[in-house]
Amino acid sequence: MIGRKILHYNILQKLGEGGMGVVYLVEDTGLNWKVAIKFILQTVAVNAEARERFKVEARAAAAQNHPNITQIYAIEEADNELFIVMEYVEGKEFKDIISNPLLSPLTKGGQEGGCIPIKDVLSLAIQIAEGLQVAYKKGVVQRDIKSILELAKSKSESFRQTFLDLTYRVKFQ
Repeated sequence: MIGRKILHYNILQKLGEGGMGVVYLVEDTGLNWKVAIKFILQTVAVNAEARERFKVEARAAAAQNHPNITQIYAIEEADNELFIVMEYVEGKEFKDIISNPLLSPLTKGGQEGGCIPIKDVLSLAIQIAEGLQVAYKKGVVQRDIKSILELAKSKSESFRQTFLDLTYRVKFQ
């Protein structure tokens, strides 16, 4: 897929893969910016029910309007590929940050042996819960809260949480 062009999207690099799809960083040549695209896996796409569920989940995520929920821009189908176009968030995975605090801008001075302050951990947990609550109130129930959390480059930037089906974002208070 890397180097391929689909519609007005140039596929630049693979970001991750889950049970239902593969996510790529792409350049939107129409708007001249980077976005993420989640393609449904071909093994899943052959099932009409799974394709419909993928579309329903994209619409449910797009209907969310909250500061802790990442933007979904479109659902597209081209060249026998079904995909969701969404906000691209650059950052590190949370699991990497908590396993190596030196990667975290939250540790004091980035010193070895540092740890993420409890107030920041609590702030993140509250924001994640708020995003889930907003989705739940709109009828979206998260089936799998196995998350990949990404941290933007500095403490003042947003913290994002990507779920299997919906993408949430959180920001430091």
